[in-house]
Amino acid sequence: MNDPKVRTEELPDVFAEAGFDLEEKTPTAPSRSIGFLAIQGAPSPIVETDLQPFDPPASDAAIRQLVTGWESLTPTEFAQRHAEFALEPYVAVGEWVVPIDHNRINAWVGGEYLARALAERPRLETRRIEVQQLQIVYVGNDKAVATYHVVERYEGSERMYSGNAAVILVHLAEGWRIAAYTKTGSVGT
Repeated sequence: MNDPKVRTEELPDVFAEAGFDLEEKTPTAPSRSIGFLAIQGAPSPIVETDLQPFDPPASDAAIRQLVTGWESLTPTEFAQRHAEFALEPYVAVGEWVVPIDHNRINAWVGGEYLARALAERPRLETRRIEVQQLQIVYVGNDKAVATYHVVERYEGSERMYSGNAAVILVHLAEGWRIAAYTKTGSVGT
């Protein structure tokens, strides 16, 4: 068995060896080495988070409103309004990890998978969403992780669907936005 390689170089030397110029990007907020890697290797524009202190009770309410609104969107509304709730792109985690942008959303809305899923459910217009067991952990002033259980009920139907979800959120000047999302498949009863 090979012994793990142990680096003895200083961090700036490691970055230089990897071809990163630490002087090229100057962060506007306290950073860690991972931040430099993200800035240097980012394939898309960097999103600046809002590091100003925030009011946790107000943020709790804003995050509850955000995830409830997110879960309540119909597919058509989702295609039109996803940027009100999430970054463009955001990361979806399922059996895969993939960036989701408006092109992927439009392909999903027009796709066969969604059509089959919608055919199995009552009309979405009658759907009511309830977010339960919301748990939020703040990670500094600009990040949060939330887990919750979501229940879908339909007017005029005894059918109910539910599942667990989690989001990683970032705080921007415009408010909280979803950076990453995962959800179990909805289970119908």
